[in-house]
Amino acid sequence: GKLTLLNVSDLWPLSAVQLGALKEGSFSYRYLSLCEKFLYKQADAVMGQSEEILMHVRKMFPEKKTVLYRNLNMHTLLAEDKKRGMPMKIVYAGLLGVAQNMYGLLRNVNFKELGVEMHLYGGGNQLGDIQKYIDSEETCIYYHGYVSKAEIETELLKYDLSIVPLATHIYGAVPSKIFDLLPKGIPILFSGTGEGAKIVEENGFGLVSSYNDYKQMEKNIHTFANMPDDEYFQYVSRCKSAAVEKFSFAKQ
Repeated sequence: GKLTLLNVSDLWPLSAVQLGALKEGSFSYRYLSLCEKFLYKQADAVMGQSEEILMHVRKMFPEKKTVLYRNLNMHTLLAEDKKRGMPMKIVYAGLLGVAQNMYGLLRNVNFKELGVEMHLYGGGNQLGDIQKYIDSEETCIYYHGYVSKAEIETELLKYDLSIVPLATHIYGAVPSKIFDLLPKGIPILFSGTGEGAKIVEENGFGLVSSYNDYKQMEKNIHTFANMPDDEYFQYVSRCKSAAVEKFSFAKQ
């Protein structure tokens, strides 16, 4: 007969508990957990987008065949050799919501004092507060509105660093932004914990700070802003190499 391959992108109902939408001891949680186990048990193999997801499945069913399948972009092109901006330009392109809490980060990191620029693209429920804050003070923060996926590919090439924020650690979730930035050769300032932070740190793609540790984020920005060219371009090179060798859609 046919084999069943189950793709797991997020760990439900665990994610619902971590997001505060479900209580762990509730009837709904217990019922959904039974459904989850039933699906894993019935599948011949499980495909997951992170190591954490596969570990979770193997904890329940140690003999289950698993395969890691990252959320990689099929069409991303490798950037040409890039120059380093003066002053250094940092970018964040994506949702401006509670799960990212860019508003908290923007208010607590003094980009002007650090001598860098912070550029934003996208929207979300924190956008109004962010715009008010930018308008009320001299911040060196610039908002560029919404742009299409095709446009952002080109826009990103203007920047030297990118922030990848994760306000809530959801077990099994890895921000796909990491993999979108690698082909562009843009080093990462990761704010958060979990597998995403581990990928950035272990592969030398950038520097990591815990969520809400704004002092460490400032130190990391300062490190990059004052880094010698050869060291900065080693980060760039590691990002681009990994996009071809390790986190490549074609190879996957």
